[in-house]
Amino acid sequence: MAKIVPTIIAAALCALVLRSAVNTFVAPQLPVAQTVHQACRPVGGSAVAPAFGAAPAIISAKPARPGVAAHFTVKLQTPDGEQSFECPDDVYILDQAEEEGIELPYSCRAGSCSSCAGKVIDGSIDQSDQAFLDEDQTDSGFCLTCVTYATSDVTIKTHCEDDL
Repeated sequence: MAKIVPTIIAAALCALVLRSAVNTFVAPQLPVAQTVHQACRPVGGSAVAPAFGAAPAIISAKPARPGVAAHFTVKLQTPDGEQSFECPDDVYILDQAEEEGIELPYSCRAGSCSSCAGKVIDGSIDQSDQAFLDEDQTDSGFCLTCVTYATSDVTIKTHCEDDL
């Protein structure tokens, strides 16, 4: 009995330490790994374990890509012709156009002037950061490319400041 108690205490401490470290291993055997993962949860602290039944991405054969932005095709109708590029959904269209070597007009880069004005021909955008255009202008499809995110594949006519 004297030898069993320390062994039980040591096993309990090991289990406590292992249970507090979430997602610290990936076992090669799929059923075993899923079972172990489902049974593990943190004892305390700020770590958060996935909900019961969830498996790490490597086990469920899905890429582990939390927070990775979607990419949309942006077509710009410029005075020099149509130009297109892929734009992440978390990058402003003007910024990505510059990365692609496309020159567009701009001034404030904060959505508070109309130098970068464009008009959405097709697709959808998010320009919730802009403060210059009124509701009638946004309802007519005008946008400020310096503070506009693509939310789908989109076509935008650029150089529209005079059309406002």
